[in-house]
Amino acid sequence: MRKTASVSMVKDECDIIELFVRINLRFVDRMFIIDNRSTDGTVAIIKRLQEEGCPVTLWHDDNVDFQQGLTTTTAARKIVDEYDPDWIIPLDADEFLTENGQKLLAELEDIPDQQCGILQWRTFVPLSGDYASFENPLWHNFRQRKVETFQLSKVVIPANLAKTSKLTTGNHHLTNSDNQRIPEFTLSTTLAHVPVRSSEQIVAKSIIGNIKHQITWNRHEGDGFHWGIMAQLAKTSNYRFDDLQLQEIAFAYSQKPDREIIREFDAEKRIGSENDRIRYPELSGIHILERFDNFIQELCGALQQNQLQSQIAKSFAYETEKLQETIEIQEKELRFFRKTALGKAVGYLTRKAYRLRQTGKQCRKENAHD
Repeated sequence: MRKTASVSMVKDECDIIELFVRINLRFVDRMFIIDNRSTDGTVAIIKRLQEEGCPVTLWHDDNVDFQQGLTTTTAARKIVDEYDPDWIIPLDADEFLTENGQKLLAELEDIPDQQCGILQWRTFVPLSGDYASFENPLWHNFRQRKVETFQLSKVVIPANLAKTSKLTTGNHHLTNSDNQRIPEFTLSTTLAHVPVRSSEQIVAKSIIGNIKHQITWNRHEGDGFHWGIMAQLAKTSNYRFDDLQLQEIAFAYSQKPDREIIREFDAEKRIGSENDRIRYPELSGIHILERFDNFIQELCGALQQNQLQSQIAKSFAYETEKLQETIEIQEKELRFFRKTALGKAVGYLTRKAYRLRQTGKQCRKENAHD
């Protein structure tokens, strides 16, 4: 039987992780979730879902700079080895598979050989910022943005490409060993995308996300351009967004700054079903000061580690330099010694002893041959 698996890298997604798992498990056979040092209720919720019997595998990643593309690529290869799926779908915690007239599995079968699938984003807008007051917030409080003026997508990885391909940052594209984009096949199944859910969530996400993006060592120009925009907006809004601001952020999310923003949503399009309720509300609350405090502690730990590594490198360089100086001094002394009468005598005896050894070896070979 054909199998699908999803792979996700998450951090501090306590408000949405439960519904993320419940809804997406209707479409994939197993979810592999990599937690990147979450300090809220994310891990506790995932463990509760595992206890319920949900087919979820939890891994942990301790890197500070959230190397999503690299980490997810490595995980996809591991999943192929351990689970042997036919397709792997990278999903963020705010993305939900949504079938549109065709069954996902049937569509995946249609992906041409040596191509990857493409799931287009359909971004959803909050009707209000009162996310936490709903038992089923995704169903009741969000509607689909009517127009994607700049269409972003996520890939689906056929298993036969997973071992030799790499995911780009954000999992938007798949590249081969020469860093060339693998041809893409667009599916009718889409990804409901819920990036903006509450003031606390988006303020923390934008400020912390922007800092993390800036310290990512191998980012490309244009990657994550929205982080800086949202972080600046949070600062100018005194770190608190009202309902209209949240809607404006959602309408503009990941759209190019020079494109016209279409401020309309489709009232008929929803996510999941009315029965998709949060069962662990005591673990799903966002405490923004605690989140910032934990992030600062994490950064301090990383800086201390980098400082220690720098000190070790300096010490190693110093010892290497001293060793080189000692070797140079000894070589000078040896060259001087060779010029003295005693040195010449030692050199003569050494060469003579070497010739005698070589003559002895040759004699033994001749005797053995006879």
